[in-house]
Amino acid sequence: MNGLEQNIVGVTLVFGSLLGGIIAFLSNVNVLFFFHAAFLFLAAILMWRLTRCDINRSSKIEVVESSLKESGFLIIRVALLRVFLMVMLLMPLANGVDNVIFNLIALEVFDKGDLGVGLIYAALGMGFVLSSTMVKWIRGKYIAIGVLMILLEGVGHLLLSQSFFFVQAIVLAISITFVGGISNICFDTVLMKILPASKRGFLFGALTMFQNSSMGIAMIGAGFLTEWLPPLQSSFLVGVTYIIFALVFMLVFRIVNFRASIRKLKRSDIR
Repeated sequence: MNGLEQNIVGVTLVFGSLLGGIIAFLSNVNVLFFFHAAFLFLAAILMWRLTRCDINRSSKIEVVESSLKESGFLIIRVALLRVFLMVMLLMPLANGVDNVIFNLIALEVFDKGDLGVGLIYAALGMGFVLSSTMVKWIRGKYIAIGVLMILLEGVGHLLLSQSFFFVQAIVLAISITFVGGISNICFDTVLMKILPASKRGFLFGALTMFQNSSMGIAMIGAGFLTEWLPPLQSSFLVGVTYIIFALVFMLVFRIVNFRASIRKLKRSDIR
């Protein structure tokens, strides 16, 4: 399921970015706003149809969701969840800067305009699509592979900071999201396996909320960062940050007592 989600996100990013870039190249930004509004309206109609479905009717097991207070205490109490919370707070700080940097690389470094922005974001989506195809090859060592992929993301950004051609930046963009997508799949798979069924939805949603909030803050910070540093230098700094994060995560995951954390999570599911 995690690989499928990554695939859908990637395909949407590929076609959406390419379509947006072509429309902006052939017309103007105002037309993009019209299409954006139209697609949002269509999405709202599709979602509205889902609200009419009785989900409980097809559900065989009644899942009792924990309260916000109980789930918060669980994250604080379980060491492994604290580590995942740290990952979901720190990683978006670099990911958020990514989104701004790729945009500026197309516009300022290579002067490719709106079409260039569409192409580079389509490349990012292609990386996610390719990463989803690797799910069947991953049969264990999810955390080790996830941390290694973060390290490779950092290496990718170091190489991106030395780009001389736009095609080179496109290839590196695909490579960066390819390894980043594998990392996301690995960590999400571990979370799905260890979280208690009765608390899985709420806990996973809470962790994702922290992740998205962290990314939003990072994108604001990226705006200030790119005012001081050129895009390629910012990419170099992001690459170093990824590598530091990977080393920190490697150390922290080695310290955590997995068995003790799993036992606490199982006991919380029984209550």
